[in-house]
Amino acid sequence: MDEDPAATMCRVLISQNQEEVASVLVQAPSGRGKSALLREVVRQSIDEFRKNPALPLPLLCVPGPGGIEAIALKGLGRHAVLKDQIGYELRAGLYFLVFDGLTESQMDSEVLSDYLKGEYGGGSPILVSSRPNEAVRKAIRSAERCLIVEPLRLDEKSLRTFIKAYVKDDAATAREPDLPISDQILRACQARDGTYLPILVRLALKFGDESVFTVSDLYTATLNQMFQSNPSGTYTNKEVPVEEAADLCVSTYWRSQVRSIAYSAANASDKSILRQLVVAGVLVAANPRQQSVAIDPDEVRFFHDSMQSYLTARGLFRTDKRWDALFRAAGDPGFVSAQSDILTVIGSELFQMCVAVYRPREALRQQLKGHLLLWAKRHADDLTKNNVIRGLPVRILSDPMWTVEERDGPQSLLTKAVQLCTEADTQNDDANCLSSVYAEIAPIIWTLPNAQDGFDFGLS
Repeated sequence: MDEDPAATMCRVLISQNQEEVASVLVQAPSGRGKSALLREVVRQSIDEFRKNPALPLPLLCVPGPGGIEAIALKGLGRHAVLKDQIGYELRAGLYFLVFDGLTESQMDSEVLSDYLKGEYGGGSPILVSSRPNEAVRKAIRSAERCLIVEPLRLDEKSLRTFIKAYVKDDAATAREPDLPISDQILRACQARDGTYLPILVRLALKFGDESVFTVSDLYTATLNQMFQSNPSGTYTNKEVPVEEAADLCVSTYWRSQVRSIAYSAANASDKSILRQLVVAGVLVAANPRQQSVAIDPDEVRFFHDSMQSYLTARGLFRTDKRWDALFRAAGDPGFVSAQSDILTVIGSELFQMCVAVYRPREALRQQLKGHLLLWAKRHADDLTKNNVIRGLPVRILSDPMWTVEERDGPQSLLTKAVQLCTEADTQNDDANCLSSVYAEIAPIIWTLPNAQDGFDFGLS
């Protein structure tokens, strides 16, 4: 895009030229800034509406039962003067519908497809964000015209632009004007390919301190500072309930794989922790129409999914079942659908957070290696050479010791890969290579009969 991406998206959503109107999908792994981009598009569209009230307005929608028509009507709330006119309004193009985080909502993508192919889709387009998901991508392509946008990680050039824009928008996050973030903290936000994840940079700008050396340190520092200040910014001496929050995530997200948490119906003990999280800003109302902390929301969710994944990993690490949890975190489709690239190119966000949290690193490497070698022995017939190769990072593929012989089968190839990955990870004192292969193989193994035998995931 030659122009600002948000401006391009806004233009095709609100254009009065019907031949230019298009639905838009923003799709990328967690932490790339999908929600921030959606908010900017909404802001620009409102600015344009103020200049020209004939243009469509953004309608924030919360997935729920029924079709898009019912969801749009609920989104209008008290502003739906004539409820039986919603179909006419959609057909006339009075709105464009906004769905943020579709893959985390449990909403069937077929609902989008039916709408876009139906009588209203050509009038009121849809702006939706999601993690990588082929069903959602297919649904958005049901529109007569569509635009698919993928926010990228930050390189050295875009990082400087991002920091400058973020500090300008939120002066309270700025440190020294010439050095808004230290090299030490910046390294915690940097992947092996030299790029940076926007959510990590944002957290680092606002909460990074001298204690931050790793991704895990950054999330811990963020929680500590959020708990220590009330909404007005006044410091409090209240004990930080980080471990209680972690245990709560294990009892909710780990068990149900549902991102939102019941607030109004929670028991007294859980509600005490939930209330502290809400007041600190760690939890927000799941329904964007109910954001005031003065009213107890029905459901809440974390201000960013990655924080929930981090706390879940931290809670799992505190239990005796923590090593077996690696298999479920990496293999269960409910977690695999929430992809991230916080540490590696592939893998569920929860699994990557487990890799960031679990210590000591040598024990983590041994567990990953042990599981992979077990699968190479038991399930080689269910794997292909490509399964192994796809999971290997570039540093292993370019290693002179890595060769693929015609006589190699999946078992010998996976065994060879595990050996090279273990050597590389031991040399760098991390587990990035092993976890990359693990993230590719575990979802395949998870679906096989009896593959979960002998593992205890602490769900009983």
